[in-house]
Amino acid sequence: DWQINRKKKLFPLIWYILIGCYEIVVRILWIITYFKIFTRYYLPMVFLCAEIIRRFLWALLRVELEHLNNCDQLEETKTVALELEDLFYAKKKYKQEKMLVSESESVDLQEVVVK
Repeated sequence: DWQINRKKKLFPLIWYILIGCYEIVVRILWIITYFKIFTRYYLPMVFLCAEIIRRFLWALLRVELEHLNNCDQLEETKTVALELEDLFYAKKKYKQEKMLVSESESVDLQEVVVK
């Protein structure tokens, strides 16, 4: 379901019409390349560039649709509660410090037992 007739849109209506027309034209060109009608050496490159642009525009519309569908579920927060263990760059350092603390505690216990 592409929800073409939705009320919320990020771009003006003319953009959707132009992207739809471009989509149809480039799809037809893509099909024509299999019939070897165009024999010029530079045309396949032009068609490939047009296909890349078509895919970019299609991805842009899909991202827009997903954004509009998901933005109602988001809530604004001023702070994000993170623990030190949650940070990927601090995990290794945190584990090393934790091991050092546990090793020093075990050393202290051994000293007490020896005395």
